[in-house]
Amino acid sequence: MNILNRLRNLSGDSCNSSGGGGGTTSLTTPRYQLAEHRYGREEMLILFDRNCKPPEPLTNFSSLYVEKTQFPLALIQMTEDETSAN
Repeated sequence: MNILNRLRNLSGDSCNSSGGGGGTTSLTTPRYQLAEHRYGREEMLILFDRNCKPPEPLTNFSSLYVEKTQFPLALIQMTEDETSAN
């Protein structure tokens, strides 16, 4: 069973389903709101733009904003020590 099926099963309410006794089944609202658009690791890495400038209001918050762009770890080449440790 893949992860999407597991999430769909979690989102359904299994408490109201009938146990084969010929009863009627009712539609229920999901317990968890699933995202309408889902993006995987590869899609998120493709969206990363090294040359994108931050929004001007963000630069005013020194506790949130960092001058130097922090690249996703998946885009940084591992050193020989890190490679041999794995």
